[in-house]
Amino acid sequence: MIKIGLQLQTLIALVWIGAVMVIATPAQAPVIPPERQEVVVFFAGQDAVSPVIRVVIGSPAPFLSIAAGWRHDPSRRFTLYLRCRPVGQPWGEWIALAIDPDTLEENSAAARKIVEAETREIQFRLVWEDGMAPVAPFRFDIDIVNPGVTPKYLQDGYLKKMSENEEAPGLRVTGGLIRPPVVTRTEWGCPDGQGTSRPPVSYTTVTHLIVHHTVNDNGSSDWAAVVRSIWNFHFYDRGYIDIGYNYLIDPNGVIYEGRSGGDNVQGAHFSGVNAGTMGVAMLGTFTGAVPTVKAMASLRRLLAWKADQRGLIAYRATAHAASGMVLKVISGHRDGPGSTECPGELLYAMLPRLRAEVHNERAGAGLVTAVSAASYATAPLARESIVAAYGVSLATRTDAASRLPLPESLAGTAVRLIDRLDREFTAQLFYVSPSQVNLLLPAGLADGPATILVENEQGLVAAGSLEVGPLAPAIFTANSNGTGVPAALLLRIRSDQSTSYEPVSRFDETLKQYVPLKIDPGPDSEQLYLAGFGTGMRAFRDSGGVQTSITATLGDVDLPVTFIGPAPGYAGLDQFNLNLAPVRRLAGRGDLTLRLVVDGKAANPVLLKF
Repeated sequence: MIKIGLQLQTLIALVWIGAVMVIATPAQAPVIPPERQEVVVFFAGQDAVSPVIRVVIGSPAPFLSIAAGWRHDPSRRFTLYLRCRPVGQPWGEWIALAIDPDTLEENSAAARKIVEAETREIQFRLVWEDGMAPVAPFRFDIDIVNPGVTPKYLQDGYLKKMSENEEAPGLRVTGGLIRPPVVTRTEWGCPDGQGTSRPPVSYTTVTHLIVHHTVNDNGSSDWAAVVRSIWNFHFYDRGYIDIGYNYLIDPNGVIYEGRSGGDNVQGAHFSGVNAGTMGVAMLGTFTGAVPTVKAMASLRRLLAWKADQRGLIAYRATAHAASGMVLKVISGHRDGPGSTECPGELLYAMLPRLRAEVHNERAGAGLVTAVSAASYATAPLARESIVAAYGVSLATRTDAASRLPLPESLAGTAVRLIDRLDREFTAQLFYVSPSQVNLLLPAGLADGPATILVENEQGLVAAGSLEVGPLAPAIFTANSNGTGVPAALLLRIRSDQSTSYEPVSRFDETLKQYVPLKIDPGPDSEQLYLAGFGTGMRAFRDSGGVQTSITATLGDVDLPVTFIGPAPGYAGLDQFNLNLAPVRRLAGRGDLTLRLVVDGKAANPVLLKF
């Protein structure tokens, strides 16, 4: 295939090369062969629009994949727009195309967009951000691909295959995990075998597992066709010898074989430093959406199999020789040397939990879920706060600490935390049981995602993930569930300076829980304070140790905060004192919500009764 460009002296010139049929290798049942139409467009001017490109399609299509490739000058920035006109319809809106970051290597770039199958005309627009057009016309090579239709019974067969166990000889260590079922290249109709001369594949020793997203729509009626369109994009527009990923996963949880060559073949997906990696791409865009449960389950199984085969510790960070970087064993594309948002903001945020789940899949352990022991909120959790971790087989028996300092082991159970800087800390423990461990979050943890590891006396290590922050105010409640009446006391100071402490809750025998006890505000001559208890509040200090921003409201009344900080003699316990004098006008109002906001972060709301 030869691309021909003609640099005319006009502002814009268009050369249509023609439609090309790409023949697929035989599948179990025929997939309609993909069609590829190739066009060259030249732009000149600061804001130039191409002539209309007529789309020639001869076979049924689930959608069309429009790709543009060009030589890239990093010093010049522009935006490329695309608009489409389906049969019998008006032109659609101009859509800005996102540049694929991997194509920025060696001054080349490319972008791709999936459009409706009914599209019969397309047009491009090029806008230079600096307002200056290049001296010579700027060339774009355009590919219009119909990836062919996958028969429904084949798609149903992919789903059926995913429900089966697959024993792949040589793909696991003795006694290790089995690779989950994979739809082979032949089965998904890989557009290979055009007679194109290709160099031999390379193999690598996998040390890191890289997660991607493919930046296409999250809905499709034919995901195998999406995979075929990506193959075309990688082969023709990015100049790869094959599709870049080792595996691809669709929202139904179907796993597709990517690059040919089998296990440990080196792909082209990690910003040019591909040795030592296995790349897995989630089909879709996960910047503003999360992958499906089925897709994440398949990703977990696939990564757990490979980690088990290679003896990789999923939550660790190790040296990656090709890049010279220290990377998490399971990393996102953005963690590499290239500038990219991949695998999408929301999928990237799921990687800490994924690492824990992959470890647990190998270890036969359950996921550890860590929450504030006061509010039961999950994120973030503050350093030096009291945390409750839930799971299974966390300890072989129940035990509790009886003195300070707290122990680092109870009933043979210990807890370690690894922060985002890959530093490891051992936590002090309040209490352990088979299903729950209460711990003090170490003071030295860095802000950001962390891994929690609970090891029982039999050596079983269960993992989970949590988010660490400097401040996470949470109020303990009488019912130990984060709601209702707070764990608090009233301090009453009478005019003769005598004092008394009074409860704010009572136990209701009918409801079998604590409920608010009506508070008597007393006469104006008495002072009334609420002493409440929580955790995650003690970082509420400025650099001089002075309280900065805190608000407390009861109903619609603001309450002065007279103290907030560590409760003396208790590990991780914080105390806040509120002056209740302003609430005398609330007498008889019944249950009122107390809201505490510390440095812009709200604690769990609780109830008092007047």
